Amino acid sequence: MKNTKGMENTENMDNSEDKKNKKNADNKIVAEQKKRAIIAKKDIVIISAVLLVGFGLMAAWYVYNRPSAATNIYAEITHNNITETVYLGENRQFSLDAAPTVIFEIRNGEIAFVMSDCPDQICIHSGFLGRPGQTAACLPNGVIMFIVAGQHGHEHDDDDGFGDLDIFIH
Repeated sequence: MKNTKGMENTENMDNSEDKKNKKNADNKIVAEQKKRAIIAKKDIVIISAVLLVGFGLMAAWYVYNRPSAATNIYAEITHNNITETVYLGENRQFSLDAAPTVIFEIRNGEIAFVMSDCPDQICIHSGFLGRPGQTAACLPNGVIMFIVAGQHGHEHDDDDGFGDLDIFIH
């Protein structure tokens, strides 16, 4: 009888140790899952912060680079060392006398090459430009266009009787 009781005690001890080991293993798994969850939450917070800062910078860039109503925007179009300055406030299509095969369109304060006889049509694919500092060119025809801003506070006036086209020879 002693042998059976001793074996039962040993089995009970083994079962209790197995239960303790299983609880410890379960606790370790739960602790690891909690750590993983905390890391994931931190990652989400960091990613959200980076995205928020990025969108904030994009919004600031947009607001900063948008021309104000007090700014006069012009296109300076150069062909054969002759520069013509065109005000972008009136919707219309036109071509230069010196390059009649290149046609421009002004729409909503922006200007674009809309037709050209050049082989690659890269100038046309540059799209509408309207922010100071933007540039497009039709190199086969020797036409270069720069977008520039006039001085603040000055209204566009045509005292010279030539309409929106002014010619400056450099």
